Amino acid sequence: MQKILLLGFTILLTLIIHPTQSFAHASLEGTTPSEGEVVKYGIDVVTFQFSSKIESGSKFTVEDQNGNQMGVTRIDIDETVMLGQLNEPLSTGTYTVTYEIISGDSHPVEGSYQFKVETADVDDSKDTSEQKETSDQSDEATNEKEQTSNATSERKVEDGLSPLVLGFSGVLVVAGVGLLFWMFRKKGNV
Repeated sequence: MQKILLLGFTILLTLIIHPTQSFAHASLEGTTPSEGEVVKYGIDVVTFQFSSKIESGSKFTVEDQNGNQMGVTRIDIDETVMLGQLNEPLSTGTYTVTYEIISGDSHPVEGSYQFKVETADVDDSKDTSEQKETSDQSDEATNEKEQTSNATSERKVEDGLSPLVLGFSGVLVVAGVGLLFWMFRKKGNV
């Protein structure tokens, strides 16, 4: 009986000490460009923000509406962010991004989303300067969105464990203490 008690207590303690190892899978929190976004200039960088650390070996592809794969020259991973550099800026069209990442707990996570690029072909230098100004404003909006996304993810990391993990751990602690109390009480009656 004491072996069963010791085994149960060990399992309980392991789950309490390492809850993130038991329950955390990285999930996609945000992208640039975002799902369904209509980008007004040719982009050549795709950024992903995940809920927890991702490992090297994570990758993504970009395909146009005809199924042609766009070249990715480099992928950088920094904790929860994956950034990919494309061979060249994307032209007008609909693009599908498919990602395959390895979560910090070694679980593979896959997904995909679409966005559109609508660049204007302009001959006037006046229109080109207006396009550049619009592009600069779009860059500012994108940077602002990335900063908001990064602040949100940093806040989540700073807040610590999710309420679900904490609640489950609390239930396990109460159950473990109740089991111990019940077993020692029963032993005293014998």
